[in-house]
Amino acid sequence: MSIGFFAAVVALASVFASLCAGQTVNRVDLGRQGKNPDFSTMQHTRPIQTGIDLPATCQAGEMFFKSNATTPGGILYGCQSANTWSRLGIGECSILDGNLQCPGDIWSGSNGPAPGEIELFEDQTLGVDYVSIKAPDSVSSPYRLELPGNPPADQLLMFGTPVGGIATGSWIARPTKVADSVFHPAAHRNGSAWVLGTNWSLPDTNAPTVTGTGTGTYRSGFLQFAAGSKQSALLQTTLPAQWNAGTVSASLVWMVNNGVTGGTVKWEAAAVCIPDGGSLSAPVFPTAQAVTVTVPFPADTTAKRITTTIGPLTLTGCQPNDLLYLLVDRDGATDTNTTAGNLFGVQLAVERVIQ
Repeated sequence: MSIGFFAAVVALASVFASLCAGQTVNRVDLGRQGKNPDFSTMQHTRPIQTGIDLPATCQAGEMFFKSNATTPGGILYGCQSANTWSRLGIGECSILDGNLQCPGDIWSGSNGPAPGEIELFEDQTLGVDYVSIKAPDSVSSPYRLELPGNPPADQLLMFGTPVGGIATGSWIARPTKVADSVFHPAAHRNGSAWVLGTNWSLPDTNAPTVTGTGTGTYRSGFLQFAAGSKQSALLQTTLPAQWNAGTVSASLVWMVNNGVTGGTVKWEAAAVCIPDGGSLSAPVFPTAQAVTVTVPFPADTTAKRITTTIGPLTLTGCQPNDLLYLLVDRDGATDTNTTAGNLFGVQLAVERVIQ
């Protein structure tokens, strides 16, 4: 080996050692010297801090990967301001196994929906789910409804009075029907005369008397069914267009004159529908349904209300919009009260089944 070649090898080794030493001591400042960094082709990258506990201090713009997070939304944090970490990665909420699932704790005491919007959110710290509503032109701040978990089948949410801006919900059974209730007065005052109520008709014989009670402004008309005989009256109305074979019941509102304790009044009702092509002048009623009521008040002259419900009424072949004829009578020949039974009107309850 020549002396010159040996010297060249030593020189190269010295340069290499110097370069290695320089890289160890003098680190590159990527923030100042880097330009357009592209890590997409690298086989492995870890761009942010990783750990179990958030650092006690941070500067705005830092990020942290929390490796022990139990939900996707609790993994990534950003330093919003000095020493203040905020959870990132908030996305859409969904319903899973009957519970609201959100990718993170998106509870906020100030942020809320805009007017007309509905927002789903959760507080993972408290373990509760919420719906936030802000109605246009009605409330100035979001109205928060707390959702209970594990909804049973066919249940609806009922919310109580808000406390601290939050109304707590509970599950109730879903209603299967709703009743449309209309009161049909039997008589009314017209000047100095008592007049039969709208939609009511009386037979030529064995008809109750159209009369009333009260003085001055407070007067109430009624049909007076006498004791000792059977008298009847006919109510004519229609079934609602939305009716879908729900039950129909008739609640009679009445009183007695000088009621006798222990005496009874027997009321009967029968209903028939008149479809197109049916007879309006000669309807055929089914067997009447009867209810016998013991008068609950002692003898007096005060008009005390009694309500007696007959039904569900027997209805055969009835359809929406059909005319409904309701025949009401008092069978005074078989009851024991010796005073008149005064019918103020009938509250007709027509149920619609909720599909």
